Amino acid sequence: MEKVFDLTLELKKRDRVPDLKRILDPEKLLRLNPNWFIENYRVEDGHTTAKVKDYVTDDELHVAFRIQSTPEIPLEVDFEKGVVDRIVFEVRSGFLQGRATFRDLEPTDEEQDNVRLWMTSIGSYIRLYLTTTVNRVFFRIWLDHFMLKMNPSQRKISIMIIKVTVVEILVILLIVVGYVVFMQ
Repeated sequence: MEKVFDLTLELKKRDRVPDLKRILDPEKLLRLNPNWFIENYRVEDGHTTAKVKDYVTDDELHVAFRIQSTPEIPLEVDFEKGVVDRIVFEVRSGFLQGRATFRDLEPTDEEQDNVRLWMTSIGSYIRLYLTTTVNRVFFRIWLDHFMLKMNPSQRKISIMIIKVTVVEILVILLIVVGYVVFMQ
């Protein structure tokens, strides 16, 4: 079964297709799956093997794949085993789309949802490379050097701590502003 995922990534005429093979190296591709703990991985002659643990099901998976790129297809990932047989990113009508081919003719809803989440995560990451702004460069650095180095539970904890810290700073600023306004 084949399923197309609209990544809502419009490539304007002035935009060129980003070099997805450079942007999405094997480690980033694995770490962009929001459900996987990467226990170890190895790349030999363009062939990547990894041992991952699924955060949702607690299953240990052995993932093996090869990444290819051509001028017509910016990125193609061929899996040796697992739920997905192939993931292809291609440009259609000015939009970058992801297409996943499942091994089974009828994958479960959970398997489809997991692949959808993974494709959405990959699409959001690629969006950071479509244009270069201060904001996008900051988030590229933040993701590459901090967030993608963590496993899923560490990411959730760090995001929660960041949110709490922002709320604390806002409350402190509110107290300081209130003190200054009402005490003068």
